[in-house]
Amino acid sequence: MIKIQFQQKNHEFLNVEKLLHLPSEIEDYLIQQIPELEFEASDNEADLDDNLILYFSGQNETELFLQITALLRNMIQNDNNMTFAVSLVSDF
Repeated sequence: MIKIQFQQKNHEFLNVEKLLHLPSEIEDYLIQQIPELEFEASDNEADLDDNLILYFSGQNETELFLQITALLRNMIQNDNNMTFAVSLVSDF
């Protein structure tokens, strides 16, 4: 399982799509860009609105992990105050 966590400190509400200028939900965008990726679930930490956690799966999760990380690094600008972490997890 691949876990992606977005966070924006010192903000009450995180809008990933607005910060990345996306016309659709981030999970839909990632699936369009990486077709082997399958969306599993979304969550947030401690029921706070300043973060978003997405879970994905796929055949070669190590390769998908690398593709997601590269894609997000290219998309997230240093000045938008949002961070992300991509990790491989055994379950969610």
